[in-house]
Amino acid sequence: VTGVQTCALPISPDPDPDPTPTPDPDPTPTPTPRTIEDEPVPLAELPDDVVDDTVTIEDEEVPLAELPDDLITIEDEEVPLKGNPFTGDSLPFAAMAAAAISFCGILAFGRRKK
Repeated sequence: VTGVQTCALPISPDPDPDPTPTPDPDPTPTPTPRTIEDEPVPLAELPDDVVDDTVTIEDEEVPLAELPDDLITIEDEEVPLKGNPFTGDSLPFAAMAAAAISFCGILAFGRRKK
């Protein structure tokens, strides 16, 4: 291809500033109610040679092992109710000091650059 073809569409110099749309012939359609009838569910019929016997299976007793002759009582250990470890309720002094030194360093270097 040696040449380039262009297609120019005509542009209206003065478009209509306030076009009025055509009204919708039926703005709010009225739904037509439909009644759906309940139909019986078709069930398969049993063949003649199948007997409809229901069998109930009873629960059996759970077999238990015999108790040993020498029972041993194991005492529970005491649970400490005091002296729980600290869970970060207080901020350590070393962390506060490091934060203060870092803040002062940022201020000092920030003033030097300006």
